[in-house]
Amino acid sequence: MANAMDGPLGVAIVGMGRAGLIHLRCLRIRTDIEIKYLVDPVVAAAPPADLDIPPSAKLVADLGVPLADSAVDVVVVATPTPTHAMVILASLNAKKHVFAEKPLCCEPLEAPPLFASAEKNQVLLFTALNRRHDPAILAAKEKLASGEMGKPLSCVLLSGDYPYPPAHYLGTCGNLFKDCSIHDFDYLTWLLEESPTSVRATASTSDDERSCGTYEHANTCFAFPSGLTATFVHTRIAKSYDHRLTIVCEGGTIEVSNADLVDGKPITFAERFQDSYVAQMDFFVRKVQTGDVAPNISFERTRFLEHLSELAEDSVNADGATLPLEAAKAPGAFRVYDDDTATAVRELYREMRQKQTLAHVKRLRAKYDVLGARMTPWEALQSLHCYVDVSDPDVSLPNMVHLFQTAEGIREQGLPDWMQLTGLIHDMGKCIYLRGCDEDGTCIKKQYSVVGDTFVVGCALPPSTIFPEFNEENPDMADPVLSTKLGVYEEGCGLDSVYMAYGHDEYLYQVLIQNEGVTLPLEALYMIRYHSCYPWHQQDAYAHLENAQDRAMKGWVKLFNQHDLYTKKNEHFSPEKLDEMRAYYAGLMTKYLPETLRF
Repeated sequence: MANAMDGPLGVAIVGMGRAGLIHLRCLRIRTDIEIKYLVDPVVAAAPPADLDIPPSAKLVADLGVPLADSAVDVVVVATPTPTHAMVILASLNAKKHVFAEKPLCCEPLEAPPLFASAEKNQVLLFTALNRRHDPAILAAKEKLASGEMGKPLSCVLLSGDYPYPPAHYLGTCGNLFKDCSIHDFDYLTWLLEESPTSVRATASTSDDERSCGTYEHANTCFAFPSGLTATFVHTRIAKSYDHRLTIVCEGGTIEVSNADLVDGKPITFAERFQDSYVAQMDFFVRKVQTGDVAPNISFERTRFLEHLSELAEDSVNADGATLPLEAAKAPGAFRVYDDDTATAVRELYREMRQKQTLAHVKRLRAKYDVLGARMTPWEALQSLHCYVDVSDPDVSLPNMVHLFQTAEGIREQGLPDWMQLTGLIHDMGKCIYLRGCDEDGTCIKKQYSVVGDTFVVGCALPPSTIFPEFNEENPDMADPVLSTKLGVYEEGCGLDSVYMAYGHDEYLYQVLIQNEGVTLPLEALYMIRYHSCYPWHQQDAYAHLENAQDRAMKGWVKLFNQHDLYTKKNEHFSPEKLDEMRAYYAGLMTKYLPETLRF
């Protein structure tokens, strides 16, 4: 529970499309809200004549303006779906409460840092699933829970969208399942208090040009453990917004319906759910005012709903096959180092902790910072086909496969091309094994000076290091100076002034800064040098050593780390995909790297 808030809440609404305007209407009728900003680069460049901007609000193009304003307490995110995660994370990191349109994100790897940031900053992450607040749906839930109608046997839900969405919306909303169906998948399973065991779906479109190649119609069937079945019919084609639910029970039916017309005119989805939008916003505001920062939709529920929509689309692609519901891999399932971890991994980290002293690191820096033979970037990467990182519990494929997975994950999110290339080369320093030896721990057999999970040497080892029980085996921890919090360093000296446990990160960093013609930005160099230092970017263990530049760069490293971890799969790429990727990333290498590098 965070501190309660007195006085009007300052609000910024980001995105002035259909959803943004709905939330604007809900907020401007409140006396405990002051709308400070409307944020939309397109609208700000050419404001529509009918846009009624509240007197208290400024129309701006840059999200950074409200995020830097201490008078803004809340950010309402109503931007195109592919931008949700980016806007949400920036807002949470700025310590703003966030009210976000569903879905929170497009890919599973985007969700964990959102919930982690909300918890760390003690702010509310609220997912807008307004149908949970609809009076008719709440009445149906209450009636079902009372037991007066007996056991539910089957459900049929029909949802016809109106008006037809504009092309620019269809192109960015994800698909029919993520845009429309997910609302009903959520509230019906919430209402029934039961999760399906299988999903089957079919989908089609009546007009490819009008629909921008997306589905216009979908039929989805859920089977539940109790024997109950649910059928969802979703369509973009309707003469008026139409939402109806029938739950067939042992003692009769429970209905949710709506009027087709109002004064002889069709109703829109905003009109049908007007009361629910107002009630939802009231619920959100009260949570913020009372300091209740527990998310209304948990991470587990978020992944569950994503999984349902993904399974529905997978079923369509499999010609309507029935697919079992399987648990998605949660963020805690990555980097799990426990008693079940392979003995070789534990012993590797034990040896790393025993050998990685300040003297060891200085010796290896003196040796390997002196670069020698030249290779092209591709040659260095191809050498990793022979290298499997013993320390990684998430994959057992050659490191080169993971590099492509990371780069493609970044590319799919539309992040800068320099970051895409960074994803591809971030572990390229593991080619140090080509000039390594057992004595240094820099070869395939002995990897304790190659692998990641780095830490600062020359000062006390924090308990947030992997296998902290091995810390006491480090010889420096018996030294009266090296075992102290600051050790040989000064407070605020900056990470560039400390020695990190030696590994592929430091080696590649030295390769890049010593070779002429490397034009990657500082953010990329930080990602490469520090992405394996989890005690710093995940646990803030070295905050006392940071300088202003480190603090400014940490967000980029954390963003990169999401893609480094949550794209790991034990899957190979097809030959066709490999050819396409090689051609694409060859262009980025030409842009940011010289033809050859000294290693």
